[in-house]
Amino acid sequence: MALNLIRDIATLTSQLLPPLTLRPYQFSPSNLPYHHHPQNYKPTVDNEKKANNVLDVLTYNVNFESHHHEKIIHAIQSSNADVVFLQETDVAWEERCNTCKDIMERYPFRFFHPPGQRRSSGSA
Repeated sequence: MALNLIRDIATLTSQLLPPLTLRPYQFSPSNLPYHHHPQNYKPTVDNEKKANNVLDVLTYNVNFESHHHEKIIHAIQSSNADVVFLQETDVAWEERCNTCKDIMERYPFRFFHPPGQRRSSGSA
C-alpha cells in the first residue's frame, strides 16, 4: 500500500512539475489559471514541511448531489493540505470553489475538468 502511495505521488509530481527529461506529460503548470497577480502569490508550504520534503494531499469525493456543501468546504479549508483533488464535481462545485475567498487565497492555482455530457463525474 505504501509503495502504491509513493508511486501515485511520484506520478502526480511528474505531471505538475516540469520533467527533468524530455517526455510527454498531461499538462503544464503554466496552463493552470491563477486568480492573483503572480507577484502577490505566496507559497503556502511552511518551512518545516519544505525542509522535510513533505507534501500533504487531500482527495475528496464531494458527491455533487450532497447537501453538505458548507461542511465539505470547511473540511477543505481546515485540512491545511498542500494539494486538493475533488471527485464527482460539477459546474456548481467549480463556482463554489471559485467564489470562496479562503480557498481562492489558499489554492490560487486551480484546474477543473467538467463532467461533459453527464451531470457529475468531473474532477478538480
